[in-house]
Formats: sequence, structure tokens, C-alpha cells
Amino acid sequence: MRNRYFQPKNASMDDIFDAKYAIYVKGMKGGSVDIFSGGFMFKAEEAHEIKNGESVVLVSDAGTPGISDPGFLLVRECIKNDIEVECLPGATAFIPALVNSGFPCDKFVFEGFLPHKKGRQTRLKFLQNETLTIIFYESPHLLIKTLTQFVEYFGENRFISVSRELTKIHEENVRGTITELIDYYTIHTLKGEIVIIVEGAEK
Repeated sequence: MRNRYFQPKNASMDDIFDAKYAIYVKGMKGGSVDIFSGGFMFKAEEAHEIKNGESVVLVSDAGTPGISDPGFLLVRECIKNDIEVECLPGATAFIPALVNSGFPCDKFVFEGFLPHKKGRQTRLKFLQNETLTIIFYESPHLLIKTLTQFVEYFGENRFISVSRELTKIHEENVRGTITELIDYYTIHTLKGEIVIIVEGAEK
């Protein structure tokens, strides 16, 4: 997931491409900086400009900035520099996926993306006896691998729901046991953003 912050005046967009277009069409001045998980810090002059009235807009290439992506780095830097932060509500994929799953959603655990390598199995082992509904994000090319690992830690008969392309024309919600969904996605091509909702373990 990637974030980018802009310094246009009077702009508020939630998509990088829309933001670029709006800045171009409206003649807004200002550049952009990519924010990745490796770290982020304001330059001294940037913090000074913002404190003196310049606007900064954080946009994401998907979903709400800061949710399971490095957007929090910008917010943290603003707080450290005594810069006021305002947040507008936006789309967050896991909420409709959670509601569509049919699993209890009064309390839940949001995990986001699992580590790709180091720490992945340790995290799954930690979660295997979690009784609350668990939410994961995953990319299409890793879905089968992740579901196969779920069998090892959650059991083949644990119920899950896989949602993709939420609120879009190709939205799909598939529910069943982990093994049933492995069989389904082995023969069905998968594209788009994916949210996996896992039923909590029996108490």
C-alpha cells in the first residue's frame, strides 16, 4: 500500500490519480511525496510552511489512508511538530466485508496484511485460538498460500468469508470452510483487493 501527501490549496481527494487530475485542472500549485513504510520525516522548511498556513492532503491509492498502510507516519510527524490534523471519513474495505460475512462484528480483531516472511507463522500461531472474528487483507497472488496456512493453524473446517472489489461492479463475497474456498479459488481467477474474514475459535 502506498500513500502520498500533496501540498495543494483547498484540495481534498482520496485517490492519488484523482488528486493529480484535480491539481492539474484547478491549477493548484504544489508537489507530492511518496510515503512508504521505511520511514518518513518532514524537512524543517516543510514543517515551518505548514505551521504558517500551507495545506497538506494525505491521499491513498486504495481505501482510507492510515489503515494498514504507512499513512500514520505523516500523522505522527504532524503531531511531533505540533501541526493540527483533521481526518475526513472515507471508504474502508474491511467494514462492508465484516458485515457481509455474517460473523459476529460487535467485537473483532483487525490484523491487516500478514508479514510476507519473517513473523508470519508466529503471528498465525498467536491467533489460532482467538475467539473473536479476525480480519485480514491479502493480495490475489498470495490468497491460496494464505488459506493453506489457515488450514494448518485454524483447521480445515473453520468458516471464513472472502470479499473482493467491494462497492464496485465486480463485487464478490464467497463464504464457506477454508478448504471449500481453497477449492473455489483454485479454479476461479481472482483480481482486486481482498478481505478475508475468519470466524473466531469456539470458546
